[in-house]
Amino acid sequence: MYRRQALEVLQAELPNFQNAPAANRAAVYREMQYWLTDPDLALIRHPIAIGLLPKDEQEAWRALWSNVRRLRDQTAATPK
Repeated sequence: MYRRQALEVLQAELPNFQNAPAANRAAVYREMQYWLTDPDLALIRHPIAIGLLPKDEQEAWRALWSNVRRLRDQTAATPK
C-alpha cells in the first residue's frame, strides 16, 4: 500500500521538475540526485528489490528511476 502511494507521489512530482524553468536547473539536479540517494527510497530503487516486486510494479518503478536518472543527467552542470 505505502509502496504504491510512494510511486504515485513520485510520478506526480516528476513532471513538476521536468517542466521547471531553466533557471532552476541546479535545484532540479539536486532534487533528482537526492531521490537517487535517499536511504528511505533504497528499497524501491535498488534493482534487486525492484525485481522482487509484482511485475506491473517492477515496470513502473524501473520507468520512474530511468526518468529520474535522465533528468538528473540533463540538468547536471556542463563543464566549461
